[in-house]
Amino acid sequence: MIDTTMNNYTLYNSKHSSTLLVTTSIAALGISFPAKAQQVNTQPNIILFMVDDMGWQDTSLPFADSITANNRKYDTPNMERLASEGMMFTDAYATPISSPSRCSLMTGMNMARHRVTNWTLHRDKMTDGKRDGVTLPDWNYNGIAQSGNVAHTTKAISFVQLLKNAGYHTIHCGKAHWGAIDTPGENPCHFGFDINITGTAAGGLATYLSERNYGFTKDGKPTSPFAIPGLERYWGTGIFATEALTQEAIASLEKAKKYDQPLAVEKEPLKNFVVAEDYHQDYLKKNPNGYCHINVNQAAYPVIDASKYPKPSDEELKKTLSPEEYAVTQKNQTERAFSNRYWDKFESGIYVDVATGEPLFSSKDKFESGCGWPSFTQPISPDVATYKEDKSYNMTRMEVRSRVGDSHLGHVFTDGPQDKGGLRYCINSLSIRFIPKDQMEEKGYAYLLDYVD
Repeated sequence: MIDTTMNNYTLYNSKHSSTLLVTTSIAALGISFPAKAQQVNTQPNIILFMVDDMGWQDTSLPFADSITANNRKYDTPNMERLASEGMMFTDAYATPISSPSRCSLMTGMNMARHRVTNWTLHRDKMTDGKRDGVTLPDWNYNGIAQSGNVAHTTKAISFVQLLKNAGYHTIHCGKAHWGAIDTPGENPCHFGFDINITGTAAGGLATYLSERNYGFTKDGKPTSPFAIPGLERYWGTGIFATEALTQEAIASLEKAKKYDQPLAVEKEPLKNFVVAEDYHQDYLKKNPNGYCHINVNQAAYPVIDASKYPKPSDEELKKTLSPEEYAVTQKNQTERAFSNRYWDKFESGIYVDVATGEPLFSSKDKFESGCGWPSFTQPISPDVATYKEDKSYNMTRMEVRSRVGDSHLGHVFTDGPQDKGGLRYCINSLSIRFIPKDQMEEKGYAYLLDYVD
């Protein structure tokens, strides 16, 4: 139990559950346990609860040396049980504000080090109120991140990433609130969590009520940045948000039990051996610092050379693009849902910028969202997309544009599949062109074949 108000922590090492849970103000849960079967008996299972704005005397469980009069006002037997079976930390760093405490928990830094001093929400925007005659410090209002180069952001490795590196399976459920919208820090999966259930940049709930779809309209549009994504199956059921999150956490725990099963690895004699090129031989002699100079995170996505896909002139675009394609890509128009060329197409291949040919999306990341436009969980590489706040039509959305062509592609939302990061790239078919997998080589995209399903 983490009391973010009065600097009190309780860590519960579960004897029966194979997970690490982190709970927050919206009954949030984060989960971690040894993923490797051979480690199950040697590494402890961990459950960690984080609670916003709970005072150190707001439970029957005393965090001081003795029970106070305020402790006696409450009856919290489950907290007492967790403490008796686990471990309590009664001296730790926290602040009375959500984001700074959460950033401290994730990074091990106090507020003076990570310089996140208030709530984070919108990218590049402070949340401080203005006072005459007061000059506010230029703090890190974009929060924290493990990667990326966003200004006003502290980069640090999270303790969750360290657990994952040590063989733990990690799950987060509920409020995150570590980084601003449209920054790497908004997504718990960017901090080492394998699974993210509803965690976003939001610091609160749009509504607890399923009758209001937890902050979404009937057609799936968020009514505010505080809408709770990933709970569509509970809309209109009468289930309170905290109960829905609990059910999702339990389901993730049940699914995670498979990691307790023994692993079976088949071995066969090596049949083929090809000697690597000379420049690979004696690598460590040629590079005494080893592989530390290599950004291993780039191995997860391809390096796409922007110079291969120059943008044609406007005159050329008007000749090569259809009037509809030109209107969408160059004039920020939107095509009709359910009547475009790719919304229900799921063949293997890649989707490229219709203006430049630059690769943008892979079929392996495409999914059926029900919105009537092509939907992807991520670009084929984070380098090929740029983002811009869009306040048209009395809405605040995050626009997605192509890197080289600066084509208007669509928008990105936080209601995508939670097991794949929680994002939904809603893209206009008129902005992209599909290259089937069996044509990728002849069209010059053979280097991307490994990134297509």
